[in-house]
Amino acid sequence: MANPQKENGYTPVANELLEKVYRLKLNGTEFRILMVIWRFTYGFSRKESKLSVNFIAEAIGIDSRTVKRELNKLIDMNVINIISNATFSDARVIAFNKDYDTWALNYHLVANSPPQSKNDTTSGGEKNQNDSKGGGENATQDKQSLKQYNNTSKPRLQKRRYGEYKNVLLTDEEKDKLIAEYGQDIFGKCITKLDEYIEIKRPKYKNHYLVIRKWVVKAVLEDEAKSKKKGEDQNNAYDVSNWYTMSYYDQFKKAKQETN
Repeated sequence: MANPQKENGYTPVANELLEKVYRLKLNGTEFRILMVIWRFTYGFSRKESKLSVNFIAEAIGIDSRTVKRELNKLIDMNVINIISNATFSDARVIAFNKDYDTWALNYHLVANSPPQSKNDTTSGGEKNQNDSKGGGENATQDKQSLKQYNNTSKPRLQKRRYGEYKNVLLTDEEKDKLIAEYGQDIFGKCITKLDEYIEIKRPKYKNHYLVIRKWVVKAVLEDEAKSKKKGEDQNNAYDVSNWYTMSYYDQFKKAKQETN
């Protein structure tokens, strides 16, 4: 008889992440891939791990080509991040992206807060005396809260990826606001600057729209001003390409001959 015990090892996952993940419309393979990644990252008290496609496929018993396809979907949706690419001797390093605000999912349902029992004050919640009888007042309250939660949840606005490296995440509304305020040219330069900055520095920004408004626009405008000033300085520079290279005596001699 199986007798698993937490004392023999367990994988700590924040309840908030569990609530976000079970709301996703993932297929079975995608969900199982997430379980393997959690097991070999959080299960070993680490945020990332070297996990090859073949290793994941063997762990869940699915063809590697299918795993590769579904894993790439999770990467495209920014649910899974690539920390470093595979080399000749090592598998690539991947990690679960717990910043769910950056998940690029147009079918992702969220709510401000999940339904909770009044007694859910600990990691597992306090057991109600009536639970063993298959119901009770709290069980009814939980069902009503879950029903209300499902009815009031609305599809989250989709965030699209921008930039050469696809690091900038904006909703269509955020994009339109930036273009309307700063123009298409400045918007494009802001995307390029932030995209390259994230690619190099790897900062954990929660709201790229706010980041653009706070400092990226200012940096782009300063670059524009410097570029304009440099152009003006170059236009005002003397053209020395036709200057005489002869000595003062030769210049004097030539001028005297011309007057004669």
